[in-house]
Amino acid sequence: MTHVFPLMQHQGTVEEMYLRLKDKQNNELPVLVNAVKLPAANNGFVMVLLPIHRRFIFEDQLVAAKKEAERALREKQLVVAELERARAELEHKHQQLTELNKQLERLATTDSLTQLANRRTFEQQLELELEKVKRGYASAALLVMDIDHFKSINDNLGHAEGDVVLRRMGQVLAEQTRAIDTVARIGGEEFALIVSGASLAEAEQAAQRIRELVEQTGWAHGQVTMSIGVTSMLVEDDLVAVLQRADRALYEAKHKGRNRVEVSADY
Repeated sequence: MTHVFPLMQHQGTVEEMYLRLKDKQNNELPVLVNAVKLPAANNGFVMVLLPIHRRFIFEDQLVAAKKEAERALREKQLVVAELERARAELEHKHQQLTELNKQLERLATTDSLTQLANRRTFEQQLELELEKVKRGYASAALLVMDIDHFKSINDNLGHAEGDVVLRRMGQVLAEQTRAIDTVARIGGEEFALIVSGASLAEAEQAAQRIRELVEQTGWAHGQVTMSIGVTSMLVEDDLVAVLQRADRALYEAKHKGRNRVEVSADY
């Protein structure tokens, strides 16, 4: 210890000084000495003696703790990576499910051949429009349309060509339909258009515009024409009544020579 005190007096600290002491059994005990001089008022010092073999134990423990921490970190990283993979897979499944739901919705509401609304969707929208009319929110009209001589197209050219005509007709009608209206294929070669907020005169004008456009459209096998029945929706109407009235107007258009618009007179 005779080496420690002079250094303490000169430097104020001793760090990692190697000494060989003896224990009570006179066995050598190698130690490391760390000491610091206290402020002058205390006139003393603090000294720590650490047996070297204890230091090695502490160092081994630190190394082991470091390895354990690194192992735990690797495991955590693996868990995080697995969770991220599971999250990505779940997100992918969710996107697939969303797309499947959209496809099911399209199948349930859309005519697969023309991509227009199907009859079920049309009737739902017609009920909603009738409810608005009954509540006095708006006027509305209904057009029922039928391709003239469609049976002869199927009989003479085949059903594949008939499908081509139906698909093209769906495109023509969709292009002439406002976002607030509903156009649908309601059966075979028959179509319907709900004209929201329209008077009877405005609906008749829309029907004439559609009839003329169909007549002027170029068709692969020759000219195609359409007959149209028009009616307004009345406060007392239900779905059956308004459809029957439009159908009678359509029948009148067919009876009078086809390729024409007839307005229902049943009011």
